[in-house]
Amino acid sequence: MVYKFIVYMLSNLFIVLALLYLPLVQCHLITL
Repeated sequence: MVYKFIVYMLSNLFIVLALLYLPLVQCHLITL
């Protein structure tokens, strides 16, 4: 039960970080 909750939270955190980093990476690629 707790394990599934932790995995769920970590997956959500990873998705949020990915969404935050994608625009930054695209900006860096455009500037380079």
